[in-house]
Amino acid sequence: MAHLFLQGSSGMGKSSMLRKAFLYNKPDMSAIGGFCVQRLQKNGETVGFRAVDFKEDYPPLVRDFSKDLSGIFMYQRQWDMQPLVQLVKETSAHSYQCIILDEIGGIELVNDEFMLHLRLILSGKTSCVGVLKSTENMNRMRHHLKLGNEYLSLHQQLKHEIQNSGELITVTENNKQAVYHRLDEHIRKV
Repeated sequence: MAHLFLQGSSGMGKSSMLRKAFLYNKPDMSAIGGFCVQRLQKNGETVGFRAVDFKEDYPPLVRDFSKDLSGIFMYQRQWDMQPLVQLVKETSAHSYQCIILDEIGGIELVNDEFMLHLRLILSGKTSCVGVLKSTENMNRMRHHLKLGNEYLSLHQQLKHEIQNSGELITVTENNKQAVYHRLDEHIRKV
């Protein structure tokens, strides 16, 4: 079964669609691997991000920040890639029926170890479902974090790899419902 990834502007509901489709279909979560990126907020402001492993359920997309949380890879524009690297490494070492990657194509692009394990996953036989950061969102992130141009070429390379191994759908206001049905159909086959 081929991979299926979503991309699109911020706020388009890509991760929410993915979450809704999994929760609606209730697949055997022990057969699902991967991770999602959870937005961390303090007083209504985004202050960081953490990587959350799928253990038994799809975690919430937003959570209040706490120093006690595990998996924080970015906090106030400072990052530590080890939580992301550890999760992708663990995911690539297991046999799953489906792997969720929500969201990839950001700051992890320049981490060789992360990319090695991500490529092992994408080149494997297990179907992946996820969200790829759009070029528009990548440019916004690069500007906000003052990152170099190498991120753009690495992002384009990952985008081509995903397109060569499956389907990459751009979510818009006009096609949201159709994309959700396509995603739902894909997940039912897992």
